[in-house]
Amino acid sequence: MATQIEYVKDYHSDCSALWGEPSSEPVRSLLSDWGIEVPASVGELEDWYGKAHPVNKAKIPIPVPTDIHGRFIALAREWVRGTEKHSNLTKIVMHPAYQQIIAMGPAVIPEIIRLMMKGPDHWFWALRALTQGQDPAEGLSTMRAATDAWIEWGKEYYDLG
Repeated sequence: MATQIEYVKDYHSDCSALWGEPSSEPVRSLLSDWGIEVPASVGELEDWYGKAHPVNKAKIPIPVPTDIHGRFIALAREWVRGTEKHSNLTKIVMHPAYQQIIAMGPAVIPEIIRLMMKGPDHWFWALRALTQGQDPAEGLSTMRAATDAWIEWGKEYYDLG
């Protein structure tokens, strides 16, 4: 019994007109048989293809440096409100606001460290992700000790003024 891939391969070997660019004559002829008109010039062909296969142009808001602090604070507040009654660490770090903070990228690291200076919280997962796996708190057993280790690390790399 032929696998699905072998079947598709065998089927297409008998339909050579399906292989190639829309500008090749066999493909153009097949498309014409199907009632699809393909433009003659390469430029028109690119426009036609672009209309036939539109690119998703959804805009994703990327914070500008002046907006990072405000956006971080808003998301951090949302995260705290949304997780204050959770004890499950997975639910805490998978909260959408927490994930959005991570998505803001390394520019948010000083904001997290400054917030940790006010008191410990579950920022370790985000910091490890944002620093590509660094962990100055590795092996420490208390949240306070881990927080202090990250704060000291942050002071070496950032002006936390």
